[in-house]
Amino acid sequence: MFKQLKQWVGAYFENILLCVVLSLLLLLLSWWSFFFYHLILENFSLKQRLPHDLAELSVVANEYHARLWMILGEASFAFVLVMVCVVFLFVLAKKRKQSQEQIESMLVVSTHELKTPLSAIQALLQSLSIGSIPFAHAQKYLQLGLGECHKLQHLIESMLAYQRAMVDAKQEVPSGFVFEHLFSVLEHRQKTVLTEHIDTALFYEYAQAHPLLKVYFHPDGLRVILENLLDNAQKYGRSKEVPVQISCTEEGAFFMLLIKDFGQGFLPTEHNLLFVPYFRTAQTAQQVHHGSGLGLYIARKLARQMGGDLCAKSEGLGSGSTFILKLRKFF
Repeated sequence: MFKQLKQWVGAYFENILLCVVLSLLLLLLSWWSFFFYHLILENFSLKQRLPHDLAELSVVANEYHARLWMILGEASFAFVLVMVCVVFLFVLAKKRKQSQEQIESMLVVSTHELKTPLSAIQALLQSLSIGSIPFAHAQKYLQLGLGECHKLQHLIESMLAYQRAMVDAKQEVPSGFVFEHLFSVLEHRQKTVLTEHIDTALFYEYAQAHPLLKVYFHPDGLRVILENLLDNAQKYGRSKEVPVQISCTEEGAFFMLLIKDFGQGFLPTEHNLLFVPYFRTAQTAQQVHHGSGLGLYIARKLARQMGGDLCAKSEGLGSGSTFILKLRKFF
């Protein structure tokens, strides 16, 4: 019952906060209106019944000025509080508008990204149905079609995982044996992405030394993060001579998964810009294979949702890139 209430509050937090602020603001305005009205009446009454005795006149005058300053102070405080509430509501509305625009942009880009593989698959199936592709080359084109299906599946899974992460940013993150899950993700990619070259020697060596390592993670989220990072390395960082390298290490309370490529790299000043939606470096913008521009953004969101983080580093253009996924260890 408590968990359901917590999820409900998390889902409608902004609406609840807005109602509370407006209610308090209305209550304060009502109280101050009533308070100011009586103070003004009392001051007017004091002014009307000014005594003739100078001593008593001084006392009444002091009381009058004290009440006047009280009115000015209370009014100033009320004005400041109202302005703070207005600014807060403006910021909240602006944030909601930005989120709405981001969702709409994400929807447009995702729709385009879904349409491109579907068009390729449709053209392939039409060619196969009319027999325009020789039987000797059919296997090759079928593999290309499977690759496009994998792109579709990956994009849809990324969007669904991102949506689940944003539903409740404070949901309880389960723990588990991380290497069991990472093995299954890598095995799946070996079967679906046939052109990918990954050096997993250091990864498996570390996994054999720490087979029972447990960290906090969501299976779907971790799969999407790893696939996004490997897709990014395949598109922009892979060198023909040297494969992508996966390794592991630990730092304090965190387990770290490192994915290193030996490709084009990026400027050190761009290490955070890489995770901004739709951001492209001057080099990646010229690539013939365009992605949605959301992969790294979604990956970092999911990593932070699980209590970890995702960062990137590079020594400069042509020096390759290293993406570091940090996950909290379970003790």
